[in-house]
Amino acid sequence: MIESLDLSQEKKATMQRIVNTILTDAFYGILLGLDGAGALGTQQQGYTIRDEEGGLITAADDGELEGPAYDLFQGSP
Repeated sequence: MIESLDLSQEKKATMQRIVNTILTDAFYGILLGLDGAGALGTQQQGYTIRDEEGGLITAADDGELEGPAYDLFQGSP
């Protein structure tokens, strides 16, 4: 869809930065919602997250995702 806009290289680079920023903020918000530090929809609660084998990644409302999520998505590159 972006290609169909026939943008110059400079505008394509700007569009890519815009999309990257949108996705970064969306994924960060989802992680905060899963952690219980933010709301998913209208409710704020934590979720227990497990890997494919059932191993615990993080327990509901333990707050372990907020710091690493910030560092990964909002920290300096």
